[in-house]
Amino acid sequence: MTASQSAAAQQGATPGEPWRWSDFDPAQRAALEQYSRAMAPDAPLDFERWIARQTVVFSETAALSATLARHSEPLTTELVGSLNDAEHFWRGIEDEFGLLTSLEVARALGASANRSFASDQRRAGRVLALRRLNRYVYPGFQFDGAAVRPVIGRLSALARRRGLDDRAVIAWLCRPTTYLRGEARRPVDHLDEPDLVLDVAERAWDVAW
Repeated sequence: MTASQSAAAQQGATPGEPWRWSDFDPAQRAALEQYSRAMAPDAPLDFERWIARQTVVFSETAALSATLARHSEPLTTELVGSLNDAEHFWRGIEDEFGLLTSLEVARALGASANRSFASDQRRAGRVLALRRLNRYVYPGFQFDGAAVRPVIGRLSALARRRGLDDRAVIAWLCRPTTYLRGEARRPVDHLDEPDLVLDVAERAWDVAW
């Protein structure tokens, strides 16, 4: 049993459940810090935040392991790598543009604070949404102040005619394309040039899709 597991057991924590730094008394915290620094000497000075992050990683890894254990065949290294790359891509979009919740979209557009407004806009093809953790979130790049950028609705309509869903459109917008020249080769960097983005989308989707 590790030092952290022993301390958690003394606090009455259920095995496998994540513990919180605040669960421990000063002596236990000092022991944990001494042990963890011996095991991970490169840990940052903000030890409390670091150990909390390690706990989250441990819990998430355990959950993923349980999910994989239910599959009859193990996932290939290539597939796992591809899934990790995809997750890194979506997190990059969140870091760069933000992913708004339904309520945040409603507030940003001056509507009453309810989730149905964003859902109605999504179904009508007026905004783009991405399903993450069993809920829809809305990339921030499509909003300009208290309005949706005009190109979004037109792009969404074109995508639907091509049989593309919002996820595919968002991914296309945030990846470089050979149809654009210069340093800014992602369509998302040209949303203030709607005719250009639509022209590039038509040409790219006619070929790729």
